[in-house]
Amino acid sequence: MKKINDVSLIDGYIKKFGIEEIFEREILKSLELFEFCQGELIYAPGEDIEYFYFLVKGKLKILFNLSNGKRLLLRFSNPFSIIGDVEVPGKLKVKTEISPIDNAH
Repeated sequence: MKKINDVSLIDGYIKKFGIEEIFEREILKSLELFEFCQGELIYAPGEDIEYFYFLVKGKLKILFNLSNGKRLLLRFSNPFSIIGDVEVPGKLKVKTEISPIDNAH
């Protein structure tokens, strides 16, 4: 994961996806932009949900690990998607594996 410190790029995504209509100005000021590499895990099963992300570029795959050791592809996510559970940071464990399949911010 790489943090991208480009305020104009963040502002561009905020405008492109209408994020300013969802959150108050103070929250918008605290948004950060991260880039995940292909194959890098954003969430892994068993981890605490501490943050949620907005997918603004790229594509993600969401997998579920079955008890027999196989993995089930649940879906792909494209921009603009929310990754994580907004209501419950820190209270639930991740049940799926989420990772980019191409460059995603």
